[in-house]
Amino acid sequence: MLPLLATLDKLLTHGYLDELLGMPNGDFLDSLLASLSEESKGCSDVKRLLAIVGVSINLLHPHLETIDMVRRLPFSFCHFLVSSFLIFCHINNISILLQQLQQKVLPFVMGMLLNPYPRVRRYVAEQLFAKLSVDGESMFDNNKCLEEANQLLLNVAWHEEHDSSGHIVESRNRIADLLGVKLSKEKRNATLVKKNVSQSSIPKDEFENYSSLINSTTT
Repeated sequence: MLPLLATLDKLLTHGYLDELLGMPNGDFLDSLLASLSEESKGCSDVKRLLAIVGVSINLLHPHLETIDMVRRLPFSFCHFLVSSFLIFCHINNISILLQQLQQKVLPFVMGMLLNPYPRVRRYVAEQLFAKLSVDGESMFDNNKCLEEANQLLLNVAWHEEHDSSGHIVESRNRIADLLGVKLSKEKRNATLVKKNVSQSSIPKDEFENYSSLINSTTT
């Protein structure tokens, strides 16, 4: 699974799956998100979870290029109006497509922000912050909301093992509101519960302990 996720991440990064993602009536995105969701449920493999996060973040703003189309259009004066209209329609279609992608992908990312493993939560926040810092202005119109969301992603201690005060959940809900993600009442009232994993069962996250997390950043 890890090699497959790594391959998907590379393909998305370089835009090789843009055609599949851009198909108006295609089900590639829905099938991929369903697979990512199913793979993440109950998963105790932190490396696999991090890879799933990487793929989902890359889905938020694929590099749908308009340059090649613009270069192929005729630039003689008699075709200027037609060319301009085609370019406008193409860019408008891409904008609509990106909004549809975000509406489907962001709820999954918001769910991963409350993953039981501290390192996964921190990684989601870091990757989403990086994505919004680069592509946020083209993804969202409200710069104030975008700035507040980035501040929460940057300043909240997502790696805390426990959330007894509910601050992590509250921050996640606020980010969802700022990014226009609709969460059900059940999801908004979710609690962050650390997984109870016995030593004899599935492998534990080596970064689950806060001190281990700090040490990992200095090595």
